[in-house]
Amino acid sequence: MGNAQSWSPSTGPSPDPASLSEEIKDLKALRQDLRKQIEQAEASNGLSETQKLLLRDSKEVYLNVEDVLDEWEYEQLLRAKIEGGSPNMTADPELWDRMADQIRKVKRKLEKVSVHGMMIHGEGDVRQRSQPVGRAPSSSLLGDDHDHKVRIVHYLVHKCPEDVTVFPILGLGLAGKTTLARAVYNDPQVKEHFSTGWASSGGDSDPKALLRCVIEALTSTACPFKELEQILQTLRGSVKDKRLFLVLDDLHPQHLRDWDLLKDSVFSSCSKRSVVVVTTRDRKVAEKVKTIQSPLYLEFKLSDDECWGLFKRYASDGNHPVMEDLREKVVEQCQGLPLAAKLLGISFRHHRGDKIDWADDCMDWVIEENIRPVLKSSYLELAPRLKPCLLYSSLFPQGYQFSKEQMVRLWMAQGLVEPPPKRETPWKRRRLDQEDEGLQNFDELVSGSFIIQDPEDWTQYSIPKLIWDLLNDISGEEEYVRRADMCDPLCKCRHLLLNPKDGSFRLDPDSFFDSPGLRSLIFMPRIKLRLEILDQDLSSLKRLRSLDLSNTSVTTLPESVGGLKHLRFLALNHTGITELPESVSKLYNLQVLELKNCYWLEKLPSGLGNLVNLRYLDTGDDRPRVNMPKGIQKLVNLQRLAGLDLQKGKELCGLRELKALSKLTELGVSGLCNLVDSEDAKEASMQDKKSLKVLKLNWCSDDDDAAAKSEQFKGTDYEKFYNLRDETDAGDNQTAHEGHPVVEEHLSAWIPGDYSDTLSGVADEDEDKNFTESAEEDISGLGSILRVVGAEQLLEALKPYTNIEELELRTLPCLHFPGWIGDPSFSKLITVVLEDCACEALPPLGQLPQLEFLSIDGTPVKAVDASFCKGLGSRAAAAFPNLLMLTFYNMRKWEIWDGVEKGDFPMLKELRLFNCPELRSLPESGSGFPSLLVLEIDRCRGLSKIPCLPSLTSLELCRCDSLTSIPSLGSLSSLTVVDCRSLGSVPPLERLVSLWVEECERLSPIAASSFLHTSSAERPKKLLVAYGGQLVY
Repeated sequence: MGNAQSWSPSTGPSPDPASLSEEIKDLKALRQDLRKQIEQAEASNGLSETQKLLLRDSKEVYLNVEDVLDEWEYEQLLRAKIEGGSPNMTADPELWDRMADQIRKVKRKLEKVSVHGMMIHGEGDVRQRSQPVGRAPSSSLLGDDHDHKVRIVHYLVHKCPEDVTVFPILGLGLAGKTTLARAVYNDPQVKEHFSTGWASSGGDSDPKALLRCVIEALTSTACPFKELEQILQTLRGSVKDKRLFLVLDDLHPQHLRDWDLLKDSVFSSCSKRSVVVVTTRDRKVAEKVKTIQSPLYLEFKLSDDECWGLFKRYASDGNHPVMEDLREKVVEQCQGLPLAAKLLGISFRHHRGDKIDWADDCMDWVIEENIRPVLKSSYLELAPRLKPCLLYSSLFPQGYQFSKEQMVRLWMAQGLVEPPPKRETPWKRRRLDQEDEGLQNFDELVSGSFIIQDPEDWTQYSIPKLIWDLLNDISGEEEYVRRADMCDPLCKCRHLLLNPKDGSFRLDPDSFFDSPGLRSLIFMPRIKLRLEILDQDLSSLKRLRSLDLSNTSVTTLPESVGGLKHLRFLALNHTGITELPESVSKLYNLQVLELKNCYWLEKLPSGLGNLVNLRYLDTGDDRPRVNMPKGIQKLVNLQRLAGLDLQKGKELCGLRELKALSKLTELGVSGLCNLVDSEDAKEASMQDKKSLKVLKLNWCSDDDDAAAKSEQFKGTDYEKFYNLRDETDAGDNQTAHEGHPVVEEHLSAWIPGDYSDTLSGVADEDEDKNFTESAEEDISGLGSILRVVGAEQLLEALKPYTNIEELELRTLPCLHFPGWIGDPSFSKLITVVLEDCACEALPPLGQLPQLEFLSIDGTPVKAVDASFCKGLGSRAAAAFPNLLMLTFYNMRKWEIWDGVEKGDFPMLKELRLFNCPELRSLPESGSGFPSLLVLEIDRCRGLSKIPCLPSLTSLELCRCDSLTSIPSLGSLSSLTVVDCRSLGSVPPLERLVSLWVEECERLSPIAASSFLHTSSAERPKKLLVAYGGQLVY
């Protein structure tokens, strides 16, 4: 650390208070030097135990420096608030003395670790991924990769076009990209027809590094030149008039800066039909460099069946008698990793002892000796900015699923995401903010398979078991701790996750005395946790940056929470919190405040506007009425404001206060009915919010369900509600939450039990009266007409910028939807939800090119016609070209659906209709829906027929009283028919694998059995046929 000589810790900072800012500036520079030193040490191989201890000390000092700088920023914000302007930091002698003392102490520590830095780098080599120049190591292919190799070689040798071909091999970490490229490179046919070269790019970000690497690969000698023009001239000479086969292994996004130079030099000088093979983990790189139609993608994540099949292929020529007993262990260890399945299979085949003992004798050894080193190698090759992010993610239990956004917010709270550079770069024209940088880090970890996406829920991610085990070894047992109790001391713990086994927990401050540097405290209870926090309990957690008390019984926070100067992340989801103390308004560094499903919460602190660094104020989508105080216009960094409920009252927030919130990406506003003047909507400056992606507008102050929910919870004892108290009433066996159906929806996350999905119950006709009547029934009289006119003007004033991707409009009293809905300029719209609006016609949405999800609920329209598909202006193409899911709910007056032409809805996969009692028919089969897979119809009593849909695989019919027959559906594999009283004709269904028929009066058991007269080899795997209350099949 070169700057370490510019100060003397023995004398401390200058006694002149005016120099305090300079001292802070120097400290920031020293922190950056120390960070680089730590990154270099972490990239080294073979650190001794002494070096590891020195590295740990360096990290500790780095965090101390970060805390001092963080406190300085906090004090500036505090004094700016007190003084009402720019803070005069030197006017406070007490602050000066305290900060000067902290700087003096931390600089002494910095001086020590600057010496230690030389000791850390004295041994061990910084790991660089490289391949021998001019050739690739020989390697044999495993499994189906051989087929890829044969096809690639045949294409390159015999079908290669005249121009230079760039052939990307894209895949996640350990998918076998390099192995496949080596096999192609070493093929005799390739050697015969091409002049070959192999260059491994590694992680070097030097703009000329890739060019030098290629020269060395082609000439087998080191490139001595440093000037760009000399390098390019040498490169052109080395490829001139050669039919080249060049492998660029492990290309990263930063290498795209050099790609145009490389392409111009190589492509213009080598002979025709030359080939460049690029291996990469990044899809953007593959798309940028390719000349073929699409890259070859090697799948990383195998299903359990595929993984087991791959293991068996390498384990034995036939089915070994003990193999099936190993399935569960093998699948659990592999976690879908092809390399693991292959290596474990080979180990089983060559095991010379009793095969029964193989799992106990060899499995762990194979993982430790063959698989773990490969994973660790990949980890060491990660960019320095990614390693701490990945290590922090491993704090959560193995198999825990998390969302991308929340994990990135936790990273940011810990300072693991550096702010992006402000300068523009040729390979990325625009950087947004710190969170964009964090999301990019997350995507890179997904690309490298360190984090994997849930195939069934794409919003959820987890860390594979093998990676998680590796990260736990790397992080050690001191820094990242998971505990069920606080019996043992924490020592050097910085991040603590508590998942108590019991239903109650006392936060004891004495337990944290040995760990004053604790930066994360996250509760993850197995069941709803009774948690007690007293005012003094937070006093020893001064360095805390993340506090998550979700799913606990917390009803209040102590005032001492305001003393957590460094706190950036506060989550109180699913708690009984009734109000937040005013001291929360002093958390000037707070970035995230999560309050989802806090049904007892009625108001937020009046000083909420002081939280100038707040980025996310998340009260959830399903919330009771929460009053928003004035002053949110100060929250200029706010990105998510999902629960703004406009109320009448001078002390509450209005729509005008949104004007300064230009960084909003998601906005939800209810209570538009309480606005007196449409000028308030204009003052919100919606057109200036170019980052806005999600907009949700609700005319009512809150929907009936949420309003009833808020009233229902008033005066309810939270702990009694969730049976958290010890006392019980022996004479009353009912659970405390009975009579609260809204919250019961969420209890599956809190209370053990069986909450399996079931088909909607078959109810009496009187149940239809329970459905909410449409909003148009309130529109009558002069006052209502004036309200409608005002609403239309207001909604026109709330027209957003055209970047939005998701739009929800609820309870609009207008006769017409706003004119901007359906405008082709909103070409990025992906999701549209229209609910309980009084509009007499649907908006023209058919020509929105990116629309994928459309839900319409409770509108009083009588006809859906060609205007719905046409869009504004002339019809240019097929309607709804990218729509995947379409739902109509509670359309009680809807009678006619026409205007659908051939080719419309070309991508539609799922269509659902619920409680549309007057609808008589669907569009004919020849007019659209060529790709429809799922059709669900419930309570559509007037529907008399269903069109023939050749692609349909799943059909559900419930309470369709007028339906008499089902057409021949050749692709149908799943059929559910419940309470269709007129249904009497059913054709044979040849591909049926799942069948449920119940309470269809005219469908006799004999007719029902015709479902089973299929040409398939076996009967449906899931079969239920009930008649007259009796199970027939």
